[in-house]
Amino acid sequence: MTRAVRWLAVVVAAAATFGVGVWVVRAVPWGWLPQGEGPRLDTALAFGAVTAAGVLTAGGWWASRERPTPTPAPDPAPRRVVTQEATASENGQVTQIGGNDRNPAAAGAPGSGQQPSAAPSRVEQHAEASDDGSVLQAGGHLNAPPGTPSDGVPAQLEQRAKASGRGRVVQTGGDQHVEGP
Repeated sequence: MTRAVRWLAVVVAAAATFGVGVWVVRAVPWGWLPQGEGPRLDTALAFGAVTAAGVLTAGGWWASRERPTPTPAPDPAPRRVVTQEATASENGQVTQIGGNDRNPAAAGAPGSGQQPSAAPSRVEQHAEASDDGSVLQAGGHLNAPPGTPSDGVPAQLEQRAKASGRGRVVQTGGDQHVEGP
């Protein structure tokens, strides 16, 4: 129930209480009430005002209560973003890796003693290759031996690449496995 509806209910209840209180005091012939019409009306209005004030007080407390707002969930751990802009020409090569290059010195590589890094949330590359140049983008790990567990793939993988001549463009969304023995 919204706050405005609660306040409307309180005001209607207070008005109804006032009206019923005045009616009861004027209609019921109790011996202890004043006998004249003027004094009896004054007593009825006072009784109605006091009871309506009680209803307004209790109802006002109820209507003004704020509902507890849910505690927002903490922000998830920041994710890595990998971005690259490059140009490769002649025999040049542009390589972008979202994970690790699985060599012995790489973090998370077998035998390195380090934990692998989590997959980035976004991997972006803007590159050009010409002549014998090549562009390679791997969203996961590069040179990962087949069967190596992956740390996941990025949520978004974007590559804008241009190749001319004998240029080469390669993109993998996950791990780029080693080919051959």
